[in-house]
Amino acid sequence: MKASRTNTPATLAGLVCLALGLICIPAAARAQNSGWPGARVALVDFQKAIDLSMRGKIARKELQQTVSAKQQRIEQLEAELRKLESDYREKSAQLAGTGEWDDYQARFAYRVKELRREGEDIQEAVALAERKLTEELLGELTVLVQRYAKKQGYNLVLEKNVTKTLHMAEAADLTDKIIELYDSGALLETKEPKP
Repeated sequence: MKASRTNTPATLAGLVCLALGLICIPAAARAQNSGWPGARVALVDFQKAIDLSMRGKIARKELQQTVSAKQQRIEQLEAELRKLESDYREKSAQLAGTGEWDDYQARFAYRVKELRREGEDIQEAVALAERKLTEELLGELTVLVQRYAKKQGYNLVLEKNVTKTLHMAEAADLTDKIIELYDSGALLETKEPKP
């Protein structure tokens, strides 16, 4: 009953970023080919922003504490299952051919199912917590990037890890600035002006 690692924040962030990239890449191509004068294009590495921002570090630490507690419970369940299986082997020799054997087998099978179901529920809870955390952080970062891009006059901001970048000036990578703004809380607490 090992926890699945397919729903890690990195995996979910990658999927969100892939979707953003698939939407934005054609727009970038149109911007360059249409003679979009003065177009400002930049890149942001959302995974780096999540990993290095204070909010991301705190959230990851809290998640690791939750996962650690859940992992301990899974280990307890696995130990209980091993003990049940050992008891089952001992009882099978003692109860074989008696009327109690069928009842014991049914109770054993039911308890094994219960323990496995609890382990699966724990794994699902951990995956859900990881998914919610990633969605929350990406949501906050997306708002921050949109506000910063609008304020700084960027026409297009792409996710760095989704697009195949052939050349990028160092100044076009906004990731460090976004992390700095995210850590300071700037642009997240301001209200968007109404058009």
